[in-house]
Amino acid sequence: MVCKQGQAAGAAVTELSQAGFSRVYKLKGGMAQWQADNLPVVKR
Repeated sequence: MVCKQGQAAGAAVTELSQAGFSRVYKLKGGMAQWQADNLPVVKR
């Protein structure tokens, strides 16, 4: 899961895990951190 700052994604991970999904991950720091680390982003 990913969101802008990583906080909303955490709640989504919790809900999905409780719903029985076993392989759910959160991008630490969200897209803001991803972009701050100069990692690639594709915009369409």
